[in-house]
Amino acid sequence: MARGTLRARVGMPGNSPALDQLQVTFPADSSELREGQLTFLDNTVKDAAGTIKLRVTVDNKDRHFWPGQFLHVWLVLETKKDAVLVPSVALQIGQAGPFVFAVKDEKGAKIADIRPVKVGQRQGDDMVVINEGLAAGETVVTDGQMNVTPGGKVMITNAAPAPAGATASASANDKAIGGKP
Repeated sequence: MARGTLRARVGMPGNSPALDQLQVTFPADSSELREGQLTFLDNTVKDAAGTIKLRVTVDNKDRHFWPGQFLHVWLVLETKKDAVLVPSVALQIGQAGPFVFAVKDEKGAKIADIRPVKVGQRQGDDMVVINEGLAAGETVVTDGQMNVTPGGKVMITNAAPAPAGATASASANDKAIGGKP
C-alpha cells in the first residue's frame, strides 16, 4: 500500500487523527473550494494511471454539484509549518542525488554554493518542499543552472520578495560564470 494511502486511511472518519482538510473543485473552475469528508478509500492503485478510487461526501445544499460530475479532490494529509519552499526549476539531479545552487555572499560577490537537499512533496505545479539542506530565506538559482559552477559568480536578476518560508531566486550570469574568483 502506498505511503500516502496509508496516511489517508488513518485520517478517515472513525480513525484518529482526522484529515487536516479535504477540498473539492470543478476541473474548469478551481476558484471555489468546498470542503468535504473522505468516506471511502480503495486499497489498490491503478497501475496505468497511478490513481486511487475514493469517495468524498460534500455538503451540497445549493446543488452546486451534480451526480456523475468529475471533480478535483485534494487530500491535505499534513500541514508542515515553516516549510522551506523553492521553485521546482531550482531543483537539479546529480550523481549524488538532488541538489540546488544556493547563493552566498562572499566579500560582496554573489557566489554559487552547491547544496545537496532532501526533497519533500510538491506544492502545486511549480514549488517543492526542501526538508533538509537549505534554510528559509536563502536564495537559489532558478535560471541558467547549466552555466553555474560551484564557487562561480551569479547575478541576482529578480529580487522580488518571496512568500513566507520560501526562498528567493537568482539567475546565472553567463558572462561572470567561471572558476572560483
